[in-house]
Amino acid sequence: MSIAEIIESLEKASGPSRYLDKDIHIIVGLAEPGAENYGPYLYRKMACPRYTESVDAAIALCEAALPGAKISLFVNHLTSAKDESGARATVHRKKGPKCPYTGIRWPACQGECFHSKTAPLAICIALLKAKEAEDERIKERRIAA
Repeated sequence: MSIAEIIESLEKASGPSRYLDKDIHIIVGLAEPGAENYGPYLYRKMACPRYTESVDAAIALCEAALPGAKISLFVNHLTSAKDESGARATVHRKKGPKCPYTGIRWPACQGECFHSKTAPLAICIALLKAKEAEDERIKERRIAA
């Protein structure tokens, strides 16, 4: 599966999925070499954290896949006619401007904020979008060099 296909599956998901956990584990490079070629038996037996179920696992994934990245997470438990309950997450690398009063840097929300039914799903979507963008930047630099 490509990053785009996994993102699409995550956006459609309404809850945790062990298959998506394994696909994410492979695509970010945390699985053992050759895992992307596993057959159904070995694929089912592959051990990986529950990224789509646990906020802690999703955050640990961000730290492993994009060292130094920042995560902004907003969880909405209220429902209304316009907005479903769920979570929004952003994963970004750059720091924002300094607050003139405290001198603390605000997080720079580069790009979109990604919405999903659960916080772990939102974090996984935001991470994969950030990873996809970073891979594109690396590819552009190689072409330019």
